[in-house]
Amino acid sequence: MTRLASLGRALAMRRFTLVAAVLGILLVAPSIPGGFQTEDWVFRDVARATPVSLENFNLWGGDGRLPERAIRERVRGQRQRGLTPWVTSEAFSVSFFRPLASLTHRLEFSLYPNRPALMHLQNVLWYGLTILAAGLLYRRLLARAWVAGLATLLYAVDDAHGHPVGWISNRNALIGASLSLLAIAAHDRWRRDGWRAGAWLAPSALGLGLLGSELALGAVGYLVAHAVFIDRASRPRRLAASLPWLVVVAAWALGYHALGHGVSGSGLYLDPLHAPGDFVTAGAARVVVLLASAFGGPPADLYSETTSLSLVAIASLAVLIVIVVAMAATLGRDRVARFWALGTALSALPVIAAFPEDRLLLLTGAGALALVARFSEVAFSASSDGASGARRAARAVAGLLLVVHLVAAPLLLPFRSLTMARYEARLARARESAYALAPTQRNTLVVLDAPDFYFATMMLLTRISSGHSPAPTLIVTGTLAPVSVTGVTDDTLDVRVAGSFLAEPFNRIYRDASHPMRVGETTNAPAALITVTEIDHAGRPVAARFHFNWPVSGGRLVFARWRAGQYERVAPPAPGQTLIVKAR
Repeated sequence: MTRLASLGRALAMRRFTLVAAVLGILLVAPSIPGGFQTEDWVFRDVARATPVSLENFNLWGGDGRLPERAIRERVRGQRQRGLTPWVTSEAFSVSFFRPLASLTHRLEFSLYPNRPALMHLQNVLWYGLTILAAGLLYRRLLARAWVAGLATLLYAVDDAHGHPVGWISNRNALIGASLSLLAIAAHDRWRRDGWRAGAWLAPSALGLGLLGSELALGAVGYLVAHAVFIDRASRPRRLAASLPWLVVVAAWALGYHALGHGVSGSGLYLDPLHAPGDFVTAGAARVVVLLASAFGGPPADLYSETTSLSLVAIASLAVLIVIVVAMAATLGRDRVARFWALGTALSALPVIAAFPEDRLLLLTGAGALALVARFSEVAFSASSDGASGARRAARAVAGLLLVVHLVAAPLLLPFRSLTMARYEARLARARESAYALAPTQRNTLVVLDAPDFYFATMMLLTRISSGHSPAPTLIVTGTLAPVSVTGVTDDTLDVRVAGSFLAEPFNRIYRDASHPMRVGETTNAPAALITVTEIDHAGRPVAARFHFNWPVSGGRLVFARWRAGQYERVAPPAPGQTLIVKAR
């Protein structure tokens, strides 16, 4: 008991928030030497190669609405150059308005463009600020200081945060989360303590957060929950107090869409305005997966909207049911707990527009971990002593949650902060081996298989952005499943894949169900005209004919297949022969 009392006193210290922030920084510090990773290369290249203007300042998309015809022409041009896969929908457009995050990157690429360690360090410092902001909010809204300290510790060591911290290009999430948490804390201080500065600081911080990342929209969930459960003023006064941040959100949303930002044509990114039906149907499972992961259930990264992996959604639902049942008594008697619960649930709604990943949980996790801390306090309090089954079950659930978040999470956090570093290493190995096979632009590299289309496209984009002039590249398939390649004539091949060319979950980023392909549909790609010859019931291509500009065996085309994480050259089949490409 003495040790527990000492631990409680340590957690209750006001400076413990700073201690937790330092601990979180130390745990993600291994990411600092991680180098450039995927989009980092592309952003640096864009920032250095193009003159800055209002139209191109934002690195995540141009600030100007394009007509549908211009979007189609852009996609066609990108497909013809191999910059986007040949299966990409002509309606495909993904553009995010993140000028504040863009500013931080542009400054770095201007001041020290070849020092990625300093850029990673900035991410780490933003994470430290995010922890401090979360700690400030916890101390305001959790009655006992040691419970607030526990929640801060849980947040600081949460392994779900590793991915956004360790990826330079994901700094936008840290900016949005930190400023949003500060906005919620300022709003609470204004409403409960009469701190007048909070009346303008809260909406200002929220507005800046939204200019950093769409993730900040999750703060609206907590502000709504605050008005419902925390603010004790009359309804008209609560509504009036909500107007400042409502105006900010409305202005941001109007500007966002007026400038042409948003998503269309993608099966993984969903825009509620362009595809409300898909947003609702896919969003239900996504919310369950994200919420369960925030509490320590199956990582959202494991989820995929395919039948083979639906067990992740089922397991997530089971975890959520157990947690809700276990916390029911706490939620029933504690309005602050209900605030955290409602805020957590509502904060997950905006991020379901993106495919579920733990890196989206910086705001949703803040509420979930506050609930874990409060629930643990109730479950293990002296007033909960007794031998009833419900009390034993509550303590078992609380104990398991604490083990997951205080033992497993800090062990995983350094590892997960290197998620994109490991991806980049895998990408680099494949990239270097592939372009060693086609060393000059007189060749055309024909990649027969890859983990997915994004991976293979990134091989080309990062090669270009790192200062090389790679051979034109045609990515035939984005799968490591067996691929059947049959020779038709000396310049034509028929390709068939197991499932479809879009079977790999991440391939669906380039085409949604509302833009099916048709038999006979053609696409101009590097060195080839591709014709869809067979589709499945959902309009996804199963087989296609590749008519090349040159004979397939003439030497100008270099065919490559995946072998143990790198590429090796393979001879294309002669007319009438079939090559089965199997990844090993």
